[in-house]
Amino acid sequence: MKDLSRIGYKIVPSDNSTFCICGVRKNELRMIRVVVDEITNEDVKLIEGIQTPEVCSREIWCKLEGIRDFVIKEV
Repeated sequence: MKDLSRIGYKIVPSDNSTFCICGVRKNELRMIRVVVDEITNEDVKLIEGIQTPEVCSREIWCKLEGIRDFVIKEV
């Protein structure tokens, strides 16, 4: 959330069932699923099934052990 806030996004927490956080700016919406250790096929399938407007991205952010930054995959 700090990373998104720092670059101008308003943070909207989610219920963690599909997406964990939504980052909103004037003309953008980033819907983000956060996972630990690996991005599974199930993670990808789960968010691929959600239709979004063109101004919206669906992303999976993966936190790997020993690596400071997230690995980000846009779906």
